[in-house]
Amino acid sequence: MADEFIQPLQTNVQKKKTKLWVKLLVGAIILFMVTWVIAIAFQDTGTSSTEKKPKNYIQVGNYEFYILEDNTFGTFLTASNQKIPIAFRLDPRQASNISIDSSVVTKILTASKTYIVFNPNEPRLNPAKFAVASAEISRIMGIYGIPIIAAYSEDSNPVNPAVPIKTCNDATNTTVVLVLTAQSMSNAITSDGNCITVAGKNSDDLILTADKLGMHLVGIRL
Repeated sequence: MADEFIQPLQTNVQKKKTKLWVKLLVGAIILFMVTWVIAIAFQDTGTSSTEKKPKNYIQVGNYEFYILEDNTFGTFLTASNQKIPIAFRLDPRQASNISIDSSVVTKILTASKTYIVFNPNEPRLNPAKFAVASAEISRIMGIYGIPIIAAYSEDSNPVNPAVPIKTCNDATNTTVVLVLTAQSMSNAITSDGNCITVAGKNSDDLILTADKLGMHLVGIRL
């Protein structure tokens, strides 16, 4: 995936940042897949309501979570009578602080493909944290088999012809453009047609906003 998306590493600083972003994205996706397996460790804690809950158990609304050792929050998805463990960075008790357009989930899940886009020239850009935010979304999209393509919203400096340029103008009824930004006044997920913006007030908040989207994509509506 990385070789298809980015040219081989060159000495230019900007290209080093671009390559790092892609490598981190791939690595983060793998890390979160491993997290699913690790999360099985708390699978047997799903006891009946009459039994004492473990110390790391919390309930938020109708959802049960477990605070894991790495300070992420694990829960279970149920599919075909099977429990699937999954973990999030976003504290579910804080999820309601991030707003989301109610139409976003349907738009994403009915799309034929999705572009995850960011501006390589955004002030105070943190490529590593943008990669984590992208991975938070990509791992969920992978569950549904929706193709994901990484792109820029404008050319980098110097230009890298291997990276596609996509903006909201490229969004269609079958193609979603997911724009990531860490320069927002609020943490929110908004949409304009099939162009969806995942925004954080800073890079750390962007990761949490991406997790909020991930929760809604798997049916955890907090």
